[in-house]
Amino acid sequence: GKGVFEMVDTRDRIISAAIDLFAEHGYTGTNLSNIAMNAGIKAYSIYNHFPSKSNILEHIVNMYKGYTMKNTISKQQLEDMVECQPPKEILRHMFYSYSDNDLDKYLKIMKIVLHEQYRDPIAIAFMKDYFFSELFNYTKIVLDTLVQHGKLRPVNTGYYAKLFHSLTLSASIESMFYDLEEYQAMPRVTRSEVNEFLIDQLVNPPG
Repeated sequence: GKGVFEMVDTRDRIISAAIDLFAEHGYTGTNLSNIAMNAGIKAYSIYNHFPSKSNILEHIVNMYKGYTMKNTISKQQLEDMVECQPPKEILRHMFYSYSDNDLDKYLKIMKIVLHEQYRDPIAIAFMKDYFFSELFNYTKIVLDTLVQHGKLRPVNTGYYAKLFHSLTLSASIESMFYDLEEYQAMPRVTRSEVNEFLIDQLVNPPG
């Protein structure tokens, strides 16, 4: 009924408020009262939706994981794609891009995580277990499969997987120093251009 929709809407407002405040003032510089006020609800009613501030951060981090992981392909899908798609198209599947509606939100989430990556257990786990482990391993599996099927020349797949992730991280760090409009207007090498360059190096080596 209506009550369920109201609950979902309030949760979304709390999450949106928390992302804005954590990004602007830091996770430690924000309390639940700030979040409730920003979301337009009474302070005590935030506990109807989240038991703690760390639970909100965990939810935000899981949103980011969900966004990136929905773009990954399974091992079986990868095997099927290798048979019928050129390697450039398969490599492009390793990269995710944000829609215009989502760009600001996900850049802010990355900013929060990067600010907290040495202090907060949730942020530490995201960087260590997810970004540098799970996503890295996924990228390496894609590259290994292409090499095994003769679609790429034999390369050090671990090295290239590291390159892909280093450049992704570099773009995320760069974005933290600008507001969204300023960042989008900057004359710079975009992450998609870097991705295409690396794909081209893998598929069409010089010489």
